[in-house]
This record gives sequence, C-alpha cells and structure tokens, in this order.
Amino acid sequence: MKAKPVFDFTGGVALVTGASRGIGAVTARMLGAGGAKVYVNYLTHGSEADSVVAAIRDAGGSAEAVRFDVSSPQEVSPAIASIFEREEGIDYLVNNAGVRYNSLTHATSDKLWQDCLRINLDAAFCVTRQVVKSMARRQKGSIVIVSSIAGSIGSLGQSAYAAAKAGLVGFAKSVALEYGPKGVRTNVVIPGIINTDMTKNLREDFRKSVLAQIPCNRFGEPEEVAGPICFLLSDAASYINGATLHINGGGSRL
Repeated sequence: MKAKPVFDFTGGVALVTGASRGIGAVTARMLGAGGAKVYVNYLTHGSEADSVVAAIRDAGGSAEAVRFDVSSPQEVSPAIASIFEREEGIDYLVNNAGVRYNSLTHATSDKLWQDCLRINLDAAFCVTRQVVKSMARRQKGSIVIVSSIAGSIGSLGQSAYAAAKAGLVGFAKSVALEYGPKGVRTNVVIPGIINTDMTKNLREDFRKSVLAQIPCNRFGEPEEVAGPICFLLSDAASYINGATLHINGGGSRL
C-alpha cells in the first residue's frame, strides 16, 4: 500500500484505532509519511500492526504499536494515559476501529446487538472522551470518525451495524459543537464499499448489484479513504468542523 505525504503533520502526534489493516493501516502510514508520530492501535492483529510500524519507520517516520481494546474503558484509560506520559498530547485522532455483523433483525441476539454497538459506537466514545479534554486544554486538535454508508441508508441484514454507524454521526456532530470553540475540529467520513478484508467476502450477486449503482463503476481502495481522512485532519481543512464526507464513487443510493 502506498502512503504519499500529501499533507504536513510534522511535529504532531496521531492515534489511529484499528490501524493494523485496511483503511486504518493506510491512514497511519500516510500520517507517518506526513511527519506525524503515529500510535498504531490494534487488538488481535499484532503482526500486521508491527508491519505498519515498520513501514512507517523504514520510510523515515516515527511510530509505535499500542495494544488495547478500544471498546473497554478499563483498557482505554491507562493506554491513553501512557501516551500522555510520553507526549505533550495527541494532535490527531482517527476513530477507525470497527467490525461488521451480519444478521436479520429478528435473528439478532441481545449479545450480537450489544457487541456491535460496543465495538463500533462505544469505542469511539471511550477513546474520544479520553483525548478531547486534553485537546481542548491545549486549544488544538483534529478528530475524524469513520462511519459507513450503512449508517446513512441502512443495509440488509445489518441493522445493528447500521445503527452503530449512524450513531457515530450524531456523536461526532455533538463533539464538534462542544469542542469547536476550544480549537478542536471533529468530522466524519462515510465510505461506501471499499476493498478491504471486511468486504472481501461479500456475495458475488450482492457485489454486482451494488456495483451497478456506482457511477465510478468500481469499489474504492483504502487509499481513497485515507487521503480524505488526512485532509480533514490537516490544516487544509481548518474551517471544516462537524462535516460528513461521503466517499462512495457517487453511489449515493447504494
């Protein structure tokens, strides 16, 4: 995966959750290429996280892998505190971690529903809560939350996932209102179908039906989401706060 240094993050510190693979990994590498020191969060894919760190360092950047469960307040709090012990603060936060569950509503168990919201929605709250106070105190910071087109228009067999991803938008807009006056910007990206591990097992008939609705006539690549994320984090987007950016090749009714 290529990581072009499109924006300047020199001297900044970034935390990217779920950064061992897919969109998170490419975002971490782009931030590193732009000069940020990147904390690469992961939970279960340690070797992949190490590979992301190695790639950033090999390109002359600075990075560390940090393992903690973003959906657990008991793990998030000490993990963020540990970063603050080493850094003046976190300048860039990307809440990217998430997982998709497939189940029709009537077959969705309490546990599946709760797990889906915990990993996709609660996690963003847990991490943001720990980071945004410091950003506000320092009067600077930028947060990007990764939602999904499922949260905008729904998705067959993914009511829990869609609900969680829709919740992220409302959460982000509220954070933008609360902390914008303190110099902290919060925005959301809403990807369509992107070629990652999360989407590689989609049924072929479903893939074809979706593809037929995309004017660009293809699915997106992780780099095509990571780039806009880095834009929103950067000073180039200094007057963008509380926005939602759809990245779906024009397929607004997927």
